[in-house]
Parts: sequence; structure tokens; C-alpha cells
Amino acid sequence: MSTALRTRLVEVVVPVHNEQRALPDCVARLHEHLTTSFPYGFRITIADNAGSDGTWRIAQELAARYPGVRAVRVEEKGRGRALRAVWAGSDADGCPEAAVVRAGSSATS
Repeated sequence: MSTALRTRLVEVVVPVHNEQRALPDCVARLHEHLTTSFPYGFRITIADNAGSDGTWRIAQELAARYPGVRAVRVEEKGRGRALRAVWAGSDADGCPEAAVVRAGSSATS
């Protein structure tokens, strides 16, 4: 893979609200895919928007476990608020959104 491609940074934003069950597997699969198949540098940002379950704690644990993953807490509910909060402060060259795939879903990342 060329160095020029790897120096570009894409920030993949995963907005979540009460997703403690689905989040660990989603981030693990997304991180594995980006690490092995994606031609650009990446950062995964888990944007917890005012969840009331254990999602924030899990997001912090995932950020500590995986390189290139960070967690952001937005105190007000709203997917759009979470996305705007991350996008507004991003230094990335691109910021696509990723949807959390529910546990047991047949969808793949």
C-alpha cells in the first residue's frame, strides 16, 4: 500500500445510544476491516449521545483496547448532535458515518 494513501486520514463516526450489547462486536469488526482492507489511515470515533446504559463505559474500554479508536460523550440525545459534535472538531480528510449493526443481524460491515 502506498505511503501517500496511508497518510490520508478518514474518521469513521459510530453514533451510539444505549448500544452496550452490539458495540463491542461492531467496533471489533470495523477495526479489523479497516486495518486489513482499507487503503487510508483511519480513526474510529464512537460518539455516545446521552446513553443511559453501559455504552459510555464500553466505548472508553474499546478506545483503550484498539489503536485508532476514540470515544466522545455528547450529553444531549440525538444522532445528528453526536455526528455534528465529532465532525466539527475533526482534523480528518473525510468523515463517513457508520451504523451500529444490531447483534444477530445478518448485515455485514
